[in-house]
Amino acid sequence: MVKKLLIVGFNARPVAKSAKLSGYSTIVIDYWGDVDLIPVADHFLAVTRCFDENRISETPTKELFLELAERAVKMWGPVDAILICSGFDDFPEIWKQLSELAPICGNDPKILEKARNVKNLFDEARKAGAYFPKTYYAAEPDDVLKIREKIDFPFVIKPKTGGGGIGIRLIRSEKDLDRVFSIWKEKYPNGAYVQEYVRGLDVSTSVMCTGHSAITISVNEQLIGVKYACPPTRFTYCGNIVPLDAHSEILEHLMEISSTLAERLHLVGSNGFDWVLDMEGCPFIMECNPRFQGTLEPIEMATGASIVKMHIRACEGELPEGPLQFKRYACKVILFSERDIHVPDLSNIRNIFDIPHPNSAIRRGQPICTIIETGYSRKIALRKCLMKIAAIRRLLRARNEKFRSQKPS
Repeated sequence: MVKKLLIVGFNARPVAKSAKLSGYSTIVIDYWGDVDLIPVADHFLAVTRCFDENRISETPTKELFLELAERAVKMWGPVDAILICSGFDDFPEIWKQLSELAPICGNDPKILEKARNVKNLFDEARKAGAYFPKTYYAAEPDDVLKIREKIDFPFVIKPKTGGGGIGIRLIRSEKDLDRVFSIWKEKYPNGAYVQEYVRGLDVSTSVMCTGHSAITISVNEQLIGVKYACPPTRFTYCGNIVPLDAHSEILEHLMEISSTLAERLHLVGSNGFDWVLDMEGCPFIMECNPRFQGTLEPIEMATGASIVKMHIRACEGELPEGPLQFKRYACKVILFSERDIHVPDLSNIRNIFDIPHPNSAIRRGQPICTIIETGYSRKIALRKCLMKIAAIRRLLRARNEKFRSQKPS
């Protein structure tokens, strides 16, 4: 029986919180070590709090996480299972090394590789009856020039690995292409995908899977590059609104096709798919997230369910009876910094999460915190988030004006 968990991820707090509330003992390896991680972790180690800046800049981040995971097991004893969160989707070798410490509760490294391989994902999507954008791999800029004969402007260039919208560029013209070529070696050392740009609404689906069967528990709206979150790029992941407001036929189709695709990929536990609903309401598959998704916390707040408990049961072969029943809407917004700042104490503000330590330096384009609000309509939940964002910005302006005035001239 699983009782003690090692939770590993760039932002492991939401999973740790869900696990803790469900009665599990938690050891957490996180990147930031935010203020609100402390109450939900029996023990934790954070990259930014365990290593100095030189070590962090000189060492691949995944190796730092592995070192801390090994240190944690030595310090606090063996665990029953490992839960892996965001940040390691494209590093199956790290999953293999972590599995030497304890069994991974979720997908094994081979399934991970297949799910993240674009060609394999789209091949399975075709068999499942799903649409997908034209996508070609370019190892170097000359390959892009050849691909241009097969794809029209606008299109996107995406890194071969990564997530959260990092490194994605919209190419509208030859001038945009020249700009990308000038930074190719720095931004795309492993090559990139050249992909048809599908205009529409960004959505995601959350699916529980046993490896042989699957059920879609939620269809969600994605917030990508929304201006009120001040993201660094137009493709940055900024949060979600759950559930998706859409016609029942669209929702049923997304649920059915997501479950079918998850079964074809033999996924295990909690998994997600990203989609774009085009102007005609047709869903195009974009990628698979074969681990806990950013929707975990808003879904739990809107339904009262425990995603971690459902995940562990799915790994043991037990699926929920059907989709989750939403009692309300929940809106999650990740707020990014417009400039280099020092943050005040934000811990007394209700319904904000991933709270940095007071006086932490946050650079332009980095996340400040996460806001999650609920309401009995999409409009109300979003409006409450926007009001909270405005209040946080006022506080930040006052804090940094005071900070600048106190600096010696």
